[in-house]
Amino acid sequence: MGWDEVEGLASRTNFDLTQHANASGKVLDYYDDETKEHYVPYVIEPAVGVEPCPARFSCADAYSEEPDKDETRIVMHFHPSLAPVKSCDPASE
Repeated sequence: MGWDEVEGLASRTNFDLTQHANASGKVLDYYDDETKEHYVPYVIEPAVGVEPCPARFSCADAYSEEPDKDETRIVMHFHPSLAPVKSCDPASE
């Protein structure tokens, strides 16, 4: 299946807030009462997209191969809470 990024975490330092302040003309710095200093805070940017979620659910825990006649079939075993439709075993009715 290869390698794929599941989640990103970027340290943006104070670049974004400084750029916004320069473009908008608004002061976006923070004043610390204890140190009596102004500074532009650093920003941490977490990012999780939609695409990695199905990849997480279909990892090795859900993937299996089963013999079927003359070939091997691939079977996905998702946890019941992830199933879009609830189904029942006809034999149990």
